[in-house]
Amino acid sequence: MWVADALSRRYALLSILDTKLLGFEYIKDLYAQDSDFGDVFNACEKVAFGKFYRYDGMMAPKDIVFDSETMWIQLHNIPLGGMTRQTGLKIGSSMGEVVSVDVDEEGIGWGPYLRVQVNINITQPLMRGIISSFNGSKVWIAFQYERLPNFCFCCGIIKHGTTGCPEPAAARSMHGKYEAQYGA
Repeated sequence: MWVADALSRRYALLSILDTKLLGFEYIKDLYAQDSDFGDVFNACEKVAFGKFYRYDGMMAPKDIVFDSETMWIQLHNIPLGGMTRQTGLKIGSSMGEVVSVDVDEEGIGWGPYLRVQVNINITQPLMRGIISSFNGSKVWIAFQYERLPNFCFCCGIIKHGTTGCPEPAAARSMHGKYEAQYGA
């Protein structure tokens, strides 16, 4: 948390100083090579990266597009023999761009689930899971999103809660009873 806060404050300071001092571009170039923050700084050059967005002071806030978010997702119900980096990459790529798979140095995941970090499109409904095949058997792999922000249990969109859903009728079953597709 401290690193993220430091990154935001440090970049804000650089942006402010850049508008006030001529030639400050040199220090910003050094920042892009920084061992602690360089990866995040470079990743958010054109789009938001997690909670960060590079702002040059000339863009209107309404023009900044926040349509993706990097999240950790737990993949539940994977057979023990399938708890590998390759499985995480395969399943994670069905959700978006895989950033990381939480496995040991041998590429094996240990624990009750496999974790993948994926940059997902938040303008689309979240995936609840996927059917995958392991040794000829089809298995439902349920997804559990970690630290999920404001989320609609009716339509699966992150941008609004259940009370602000533009399509609450989508949560009604064949019997006319309210059934949230994404839990309660």
